[in-house]
Amino acid sequence: MPFWLTNAPATFQRAMDILLSSFRWKCCLVYLDDIMIFSNFLGLCNVYRKFVPHYAKIAHPLNQLLKKGQPVQLEGFDEPCKKAFHKLQDAILGPPVLALPKKNLPYSVDADASDYQIGAALFQTHPDAQSKPIGFFSRTLAAAERNYSVSEKECLAVIWAVQTLRPYLYGEHFIVHTDHALIEVVDERNRPQREINLMEATPLGIRF
Repeated sequence: MPFWLTNAPATFQRAMDILLSSFRWKCCLVYLDDIMIFSNFLGLCNVYRKFVPHYAKIAHPLNQLLKKGQPVQLEGFDEPCKKAFHKLQDAILGPPVLALPKKNLPYSVDADASDYQIGAALFQTHPDAQSKPIGFFSRTLAAAERNYSVSEKECLAVIWAVQTLRPYLYGEHFIVHTDHALIEVVDERNRPQREINLMEATPLGIRF
């Protein structure tokens, strides 16, 4: 459409309103050639993900809606998505409050895995024996990683946590807490050499 025509903006806006009439105010807004999709909530939450324990696990139902080929839900969220939405709201608006890392205080890492995500939490133990959170970290598993056994997922969670938290943990002795004792019996020959080298070079202890 030639935009030098006097009525071009109004005509184009009307055409967009007609084309997207089924979606307007339900999953998108239209202003001329700008189409805003309602995924900004997840974008906002992602900024604060390190404040939210198990963020990837909670947000999983909502992230599934963004995948290619997913049907558009015009009549609102289903129950898992509603629960995920409200959990993220509550997590962002409420505690816990993160502490700043302090030199010479011991670190500990909680690592965990589920069917489709791995996560870690970094803590420091203060002189009063109180453990304060420094940050929460998580990511979804790739398609191939979801085929791992439970023990392999737990190992992956520990290795990923150590790599992700390297700026905090480098040169420090720290404790990793994991809830799966089978992590001890995973054959090291099945792990990539770089991961074996990482674990051997890292001064950590593992507790169950």
